[in-house]
Amino acid sequence: MSQLSSVLHVNVPLTDLAVAYRQDMSTFLWDQLLPIKMTDKRSNLIRGVNKANLLRRHELRAGNRGSAISRVRFKMDPNQSYNCTDIAVECLNDDREEAEADDIVQYVPENLYHLVEAFQIGMEYYVVKDVLRNTSVITGYEDLSLTPSRQYDNQGSPDNNPIPHWRQICTKIKLQTGGGMVNKIVMSQFTWQKVQEALNTLALGRLESYNSAYPLERNIENLIGCAPGAITISNAIYNKATEDDGTPAYRTFIGPDILFSYSTPPTTRAYGLGYVFAFAGGSSGPIAQLPEGVRSPFAVLSAPDLMQETLTGGTKMRIVGGVDANILNAEAAYLVKNAINGNDTASYGDFLKD
Repeated sequence: MSQLSSVLHVNVPLTDLAVAYRQDMSTFLWDQLLPIKMTDKRSNLIRGVNKANLLRRHELRAGNRGSAISRVRFKMDPNQSYNCTDIAVECLNDDREEAEADDIVQYVPENLYHLVEAFQIGMEYYVVKDVLRNTSVITGYEDLSLTPSRQYDNQGSPDNNPIPHWRQICTKIKLQTGGGMVNKIVMSQFTWQKVQEALNTLALGRLESYNSAYPLERNIENLIGCAPGAITISNAIYNKATEDDGTPAYRTFIGPDILFSYSTPPTTRAYGLGYVFAFAGGSSGPIAQLPEGVRSPFAVLSAPDLMQETLTGGTKMRIVGGVDANILNAEAAYLVKNAINGNDTASYGDFLKD
């Protein structure tokens, strides 16, 4: 008589396979759009040299025996400032939970990954959504939803013509920044696909290359006069729903918009878009190793929990610091709002909704 399967084997969790969503850390763009400027003070002033005075045309003819020689001197702009706001996010490793957890759970590394992901999502939302998509901050913008015939997913419209539009934007930013070429054009994958599919884009793009069904990024970049590699797809997503909402609501950070920017590292004479000022003052103590690929101005601090929140003890891991995403030169950016119809959920799901 053969043995029952339930006698021969008792089901247990696999030790070499678990289902776990992972988001490529390189898809977070906040510190590429606004590079990090580390500071030793929470707030300070930022000096600036006046552009209009520098570019003013002066008469070079000296007059009779030098009687009318133009004199120039630099002029300072009103001071700008930064003021870092404290941010923090933490997780708690409970010693008893860790002891009980199956090996496949990877209790401490999984907690650390969730901690860093929470930091990256928070920073991406703050920089991209709260600052760079805010038309009171990025004052150079237009909203294509006001003229739907120009939206890039309006396939049959002759007004759907992204490339000449982008050439104008890149040229304007170049003139406004002293020759700075747009080096970031950020959009969702949905938006980029619609730009590629536009009939006017196909007509222009195929003048450059026949090796692809759709125009490649490098071909479009050549056509519009931006820096090589400027076209950047924002693939990072976040869950808008709270834990109490129950149903997840996944969104992209850039939505249906496109951001053009000239972003530069901080120097003593900078004229890029701006920076994330980062103040790490007071952060001392044991430091945990960050996961590979994470770009953070702050360390993960660890401290023991002496049975205050746990039964037998544990360890808190916390990312803490101060940040201010500060636009210093709004002329170095341009925002195209609603480049495609983000409310077309049949095509894009809910990913492009706010």
